[in-house]
Amino acid sequence: MLSQALIKSSSLKRLWLDQMEWGADLLLKALAGDDGNRSIECLYLSNMDGLGDCLRQVLTSNPSLKEVVLEYLRMRPEEWQQLGEGIRDNAMATNIRVRFDLDKNVEDRWNSIEALACAASSDVKDPRVELDLTLYSNHDSVLSLNLLGRVLRGELKSLKSFHIRRKDEYSGSNEDGLEGILSMNGNTGETSVLKKLTLETVQKDVLKDLLRSTMRRSGT
Repeated sequence: MLSQALIKSSSLKRLWLDQMEWGADLLLKALAGDDGNRSIECLYLSNMDGLGDCLRQVLTSNPSLKEVVLEYLRMRPEEWQQLGEGIRDNAMATNIRVRFDLDKNVEDRWNSIEALACAASSDVKDPRVELDLTLYSNHDSVLSLNLLGRVLRGELKSLKSFHIRRKDEYSGSNEDGLEGILSMNGNTGETSVLKKLTLETVQKDVLKDLLRSTMRRSGT
């Protein structure tokens, strides 16, 4: 069986699973618990569903994992919340990259993003989550900037890296509006734990406004 082969492999460093219907069962058998593989350092999971509590078990029980990438996973908001709690309390990996594409099921995915970011936030532990969002509408852009504002103000301390990518043209925005969204509300930004911020858009002038507003409001 594949799970037994993975458990016995001592040279394998990276494992990538994409669109696997039985991925949860494989992960639990091969990586979770005391008998799981201890050579794999990087785990990549893409376009999968049905993982549920499986991810939390793997992340909190496998000490060899250093980097975990979760791309476009289909889980309920409450499952993302449980995962965030696991990351906050007991996750072994120090780099956990999560990517969302908001091309459909937008409301549910935003609920998932909020659930993860809030649940993984800790006042005493270093952030582990690298969040990567691909957006397609002005509404999503505003929501992502609201989330960024909370991160810059230090209200959320779960993100070490935040990448916001806009796929189409951004309209109806200006610097004053952006400054309002990114307002520090009297905070200095000293409590923010964000280490890296990437803003990507097809319109250069909007990108400049975003950067100017972000730097001004963060006090840098």
